[in-house]
Amino acid sequence: MTVSVLSTKFEDLRGSNFGVRLWPSLKAHGPPRLLEVAGLIHDTNTRLPESSILLLDANEHHPWWDPLCTSTSPGAPPFVEWIESQNLSLLNTPGTGTFFRPHLSRESVLDLSLVTPDLADKAIDWQVTTETGSDHYGLLFSIRSDTDQVDNPINQRKFNTKKADWPLFQKTLNEAIQNNITLQHISEINDPRKQDCKNLILEEDQELQSKLEEIGEAITQVIQLAADKAIPKVKLGPKPKPWWNQELTKLRRELTHCQRVYTQQLQQLSIQEAYLFKKDFLIARNTYARAIKDAKKRHWNSFLEQETPQSIYKAMAYTKDQKVEKIPPIQGERLETTFKGKCKAFRKALFPPPPISNPPSFANYQESNWNWPMLSITELEQACSSKIKSSTPGPDAITQDIITAAFKFNPEILFKAYSSLFNYGYHPRCWKAATGAILKKPSKPDYSIPKAYRVITLLNSLGKILERIIAKRLSSLAETTDLLHSSQIGGRNKKSAIDAALLLVDQIQHKKQQGQITSTVEEEAIEHKAYIKTRLDNCTTIYSDASQIKDGNGIGVGIVAYNSTQQEIYSEKTNIGEYQLVYNGELEGITLAFEYVAKTATRDQEFEIYADNQAAIYRLKNLSDNPGQQWQLRCLKAAKTIRQKQATIHLLWAPGHTDIVGNERADYLAKEAAKEVPQSSTKSIAYLGTVIKKIEQTEQRQEYQKYKTRATTLNKKTYSAKFPLKIRKTIQIPRSTNREISSAFYALKIGHGYFGSYLKRFKKRESDLCSCSHTQTPEHLLLQCSLYKTERKTLIQAIHHQPATLPLLLHTSAGIEATLAFITSTRIGTRKWYQGQLTDDTQRDTV
Repeated sequence: MTVSVLSTKFEDLRGSNFGVRLWPSLKAHGPPRLLEVAGLIHDTNTRLPESSILLLDANEHHPWWDPLCTSTSPGAPPFVEWIESQNLSLLNTPGTGTFFRPHLSRESVLDLSLVTPDLADKAIDWQVTTETGSDHYGLLFSIRSDTDQVDNPINQRKFNTKKADWPLFQKTLNEAIQNNITLQHISEINDPRKQDCKNLILEEDQELQSKLEEIGEAITQVIQLAADKAIPKVKLGPKPKPWWNQELTKLRRELTHCQRVYTQQLQQLSIQEAYLFKKDFLIARNTYARAIKDAKKRHWNSFLEQETPQSIYKAMAYTKDQKVEKIPPIQGERLETTFKGKCKAFRKALFPPPPISNPPSFANYQESNWNWPMLSITELEQACSSKIKSSTPGPDAITQDIITAAFKFNPEILFKAYSSLFNYGYHPRCWKAATGAILKKPSKPDYSIPKAYRVITLLNSLGKILERIIAKRLSSLAETTDLLHSSQIGGRNKKSAIDAALLLVDQIQHKKQQGQITSTVEEEAIEHKAYIKTRLDNCTTIYSDASQIKDGNGIGVGIVAYNSTQQEIYSEKTNIGEYQLVYNGELEGITLAFEYVAKTATRDQEFEIYADNQAAIYRLKNLSDNPGQQWQLRCLKAAKTIRQKQATIHLLWAPGHTDIVGNERADYLAKEAAKEVPQSSTKSIAYLGTVIKKIEQTEQRQEYQKYKTRATTLNKKTYSAKFPLKIRKTIQIPRSTNREISSAFYALKIGHGYFGSYLKRFKKRESDLCSCSHTQTPEHLLLQCSLYKTERKTLIQAIHHQPATLPLLLHTSAGIEATLAFITSTRIGTRKWYQGQLTDDTQRDTV
């Protein structure tokens, strides 16, 4: 194992059997040197300096960085312990391969990137690159400097409701309501008429609109006033320690006191005379340190044992830095580097002007008879409930907890205010104000493009109350009326993706019964609207198949291509020879389809290749030098050309012989090609393997027949006379079978084991009789012995009441499973069972 250690300072590390020069990571003064990490691990007294980066060819397998590894390397556990002792952070994405050679079945993780804690939050965009020409992939990541970071704009001073003085809040709220003229005269607003609502929509009643706006502003002002006086705000700064408690505060005071006394005594006494004060100080310090360690352990163990969604999000919040990277120059009309220029570019890209629409006309409006009663106090209470978890507040800084308290202390005034707004269907402009935070989208290649960012909009919570009530009303109407189509899934209560999938399956089955084909089209809301219209026109579907017929000349391969209107635009067939397998033909068909796409693809064109052989698709997906590599390399070469032409290709599975037109057409071409003259006489390794296997099995069967004839002549009850030949590579019994039980099973099958008929032959037992006075043979124990009647009933039930015979019980999958259960319950054929029989016989002879 070798490791490259880089640091922001020059420094030498020395151990018993290693030495390393630490090189700057941000200023290139020369290449980092390599060292054997074994000595570094064993030298536990040496700590890496701050701002160090470790790049390792670890050559160790461990689930931490490779979750797919089946075993852990012997050197991995001590290496992991060393990483934890140094408090290092792993930058690798677990499971992302960093090493590959053709003989490997998959990429493995051998190269690691580690950093010290002060760089953990600054290391970003970790990835690998395969363009190095080496079997070890290149590791790429960036280290942010402190000058590139600014305070997170989402973090703001929120009200700390955990420390709120709720009696003071109630008093201040009631006083503010009494002093607010708008809220005192709120009852003067009449109940809404239809004409009033229409005038509001058409903006023809400015007086009424002004009154409703004042209501929203008044509610916001009185709640903000009460919150400012009664609820302190959270101080922005370092993250608080969640494991801290009052006991630690007390111990810290004691430690400070002992330290102060010891310091004072040192000024008056000698070190020897101040020994007792030093002892008190050391005891207090050790007690304080142990208490911190125990508090951390208890808190984090308790925290990690929780399985609630809130704990998961809280754990994610602990891993985030309070600062974010400063936004780089943004590409607008030109590359903007100033703050105002970046804002202008973002506003144009992320906040396009809304569409202009004409005012609504009620000339031909036909009113529907919707059940839409006035707002009730119960609806408002549910919308203000504390069960609704608060999100980050908007510009007014009012959270859901504060709204819940306001409704609890003065529900009448809030009900009057929200009733006026709800019944008129009016949403105040002050509640539409929002704070927008522009954040990076993860894993984007170019962060100078405005579309590489997203906007998080923080709305005012008072406006969410009104929206929540209306949304619940609309959801109720959607379920109780014909407002939405019955197949509509999105945006409806108690409807999920599972319901959508079941509905789709039902439609597919219905059409299948009618002999029709069902197709689905999924479109996303993307920037290029014209692409949505032309995508179907640019989609080409290709089917491939291979076949072998009885009187054919080899393996036939056929492919056929269809355009978006399902018209055949290309077909090809070929015969790859008689020394190939159908499996090879499937690989050849998929490869021909890839090569056809590479020749004809144009920009933004989409291709879908369908094959009905899952093994061939899986083989092309997994890199290895096993048989099939030549087709895999051809597909990779074609795929690279397709990518360079900026086209898209998908390799998919289609069920064979299910009346899919394209698949049936490819199958027909393959059968026709099988009759033609072969284009190749190459013998595949897989074909040679099947020929060798057939020859091997033929010779085995011939040899077995000779043995069977000779053996049955000497003994008609020999094994070969009872059981037919089965040439298998694997043993039939389940792998989890206990060794004692499996040994007893094979003993019963071959007739050599712990039972009388066999032991008497070798004079290991005087009698071959069973305890039931019959000859104790495997057949007797399994099929006839009266001592195991109860267990034998279960055995017969397990084989579905078929006539019980030794070939059935010992030579078939169902019979073997039932026999193993019988042996487990009776223990026949085991050593302990035999020794128990001897004890019973001795006792019976004594009596």
